[in-house]
Amino acid sequence: AGNIIEKENLTVPDIKITGKNLDIESAIALFPQKYRTVFSDYVSKGKITFICKITGEISKGRSPGIKAEFNVENGSIKQKNTSYSLNSIRLKGTYSNGKNKNPSSTVIEIKDLFATLGIAGNENPEGNIEAGFLIKNLNTPRIKLFAMATLDLDKAGKFIAMDTLENISGTVDMKINYEGSLKSKDEFSVQDFRNSKSSGDINFHHVNFSLKQSTLSYRDFSGNFILRNNDVLIKEMKGKISSSDFELSGLFRNALAWLFLPEEKLTVEAAFYSNNLNLNELLSEGESKRDTSYLLSFPERVNLNLNAEIASLSFRKFNA
Repeated sequence: AGNIIEKENLTVPDIKITGKNLDIESAIALFPQKYRTVFSDYVSKGKITFICKITGEISKGRSPGIKAEFNVENGSIKQKNTSYSLNSIRLKGTYSNGKNKNPSSTVIEIKDLFATLGIAGNENPEGNIEAGFLIKNLNTPRIKLFAMATLDLDKAGKFIAMDTLENISGTVDMKINYEGSLKSKDEFSVQDFRNSKSSGDINFHHVNFSLKQSTLSYRDFSGNFILRNNDVLIKEMKGKISSSDFELSGLFRNALAWLFLPEEKLTVEAAFYSNNLNLNELLSEGESKRDTSYLLSFPERVNLNLNAEIASLSFRKFNA
């Protein structure tokens, strides 16, 4: 509803667009092909409602003001090959191109995102996700993010196709806050990470998994990670890899930049304990039966200060 006035070298719209109970599946079908492939393994349901207002002038170098509110109710996303899905999805958000009416003043906000994980129709969900998101200025984006989740990893693994992990089980709960700016919308820089603020903690309990094309088994992993801006504090992490076991605690400095940027270095200050370390198993991956020599190398971008205590170590005929 509204009107559009045509003037010389100028168009003045004053339009209100509303959509009620729009089907999510039909909306996804309108996406460009490269985005539709993301949803190819899933079936989506739910209703979208939005209100959009377009006002101002359209001319060379000038754009109208655009403001929109949108929400999703009773949404679900089901993995086609399993019975697991995200259920009870609700989302509320707003969009505005701001006072300058261009990307530099654009604000996108997701105020309320909630979903449960489990079998569709099951009254007892096996995980839940809550999140919020704010981005200002699409040219040099300023991002604020909040996420909280409690997940059963077996069910999450059946919902998300994983390329390297299989037979995963256990639970994880996390709460994360992030706030930072990007000098470029296309990539991170070292300064972006150093100027960012992040906090939160990640806890995982009794996690078991195996890697595809690996004979090793990873069992009973538990731990507590605390985010401190660009650093990660490991209060405790322990687990078993086949017949070997370990406990680790310490500080990983510059961890986030090291993960995402190829030239950044990681500094590890940690304590490591193992009751039994079987290098015959741990170093056997990828070797042939004819191999008689080993090369133990450390990553070039890691500075390591490690206090290690190993009660029993075995490697071929050597036992200590």
